[in-house]
Amino acid sequence: AISALTPGLNLVERSDLGSNPNRVPELLLRGMSSFSSGTRVVNQPTIMLDGVEISMEELYDLDMNEIENITVLKDASATAVYGVRGANGVVVITTKSGKAGKLRINFKTNLIMSESARMPEYADAYSYAQLANEARLSRGKDPIYSDFAIELIRTGIDQDLYPNVNWRDVILKDHVWQNQHFLSVAGGGTAARYYMSLSIQNKDAVFKQDKSANKYDTNVSYHKYSFLANMDVNLTKTTNLGLKLNQVIVNQNAPGFGDNNDALWQAQANLTPLTTPVKYSDGSLATYGANADELSPYVQLNYTGFKENRRLNTGLLVTLKQDLSFITKGLDIKGVFSYNGESQHNITRTKMPDLYYADGRNAD
Repeated sequence: AISALTPGLNLVERSDLGSNPNRVPELLLRGMSSFSSGTRVVNQPTIMLDGVEISMEELYDLDMNEIENITVLKDASATAVYGVRGANGVVVITTKSGKAGKLRINFKTNLIMSESARMPEYADAYSYAQLANEARLSRGKDPIYSDFAIELIRTGIDQDLYPNVNWRDVILKDHVWQNQHFLSVAGGGTAARYYMSLSIQNKDAVFKQDKSANKYDTNVSYHKYSFLANMDVNLTKTTNLGLKLNQVIVNQNAPGFGDNNDALWQAQANLTPLTTPVKYSDGSLATYGANADELSPYVQLNYTGFKENRRLNTGLLVTLKQDLSFITKGLDIKGVFSYNGESQHNITRTKMPDLYYADGRNAD
């Protein structure tokens, strides 16, 4: 949303990680640098918020409704004051502040439907088995599936040994709803002015959690609550005191398996419809290997526990500006004090359920 406020900004979200609202995007001004040792290196610009340098994560925490102005500096002459820190450009952001006048209250709420516009269509079990046999025969090898097995797959009689699973439909939703709410209050007089805002943002990934599997949430989600207060006070006719306080609370959730949702995304894309069923007919959870990365995406999402990250960021900015026009017209001096504190609380509850693999049936 920030990129829509000014031209020249390019927000890049890594699509190789699939749908992940917890992923902080990358901000580019001058494009991407060359590839180095197979790893992408990003030309990240310097970001200044109200005169203080911030990280990309802190920018991601900022509600776009709190932004008064964005200036993009690219030219060497414009970024010279930042030295080598301005080599990749500088993004200068100013938050809103109070203005003299009547009390102004602003409320905004958004309900957003997000969907994956280009979802691949996967072959069903019968089509896959035929194509797999054809590929083997074209190389002069024996087919994988016998005629009897092909018939079982076509009729769907034995879903334990010859399942027909569309993993995309099992763990991915067609769309997901997100909501954002914003409230601000501003006003003041000639001596003092104030601006306060409160925002709430809730985002979920497109993964389809089985609510009956657990009493706790294992899905990928992002919830943010932020508060901003800006106050300007004229101590004298030539002295101005500025106070800014902001707090951000972020709650992030993810399944217990893996550090991100890459494993989920890859598993649903790479598993064939015949590899393993979601569950066996007796209710047992299915797997296709003994290694942790050989779990089905259904097990990864619903039966490996959960991870929670709770983060609190507190920022304080105090500015004191003295007008020195009595010495030289337009001259002033400004002092700035900035404090930023961060605390995190991480909860990890992982487990591994009993898993089974069936490779045949008893004669009886």
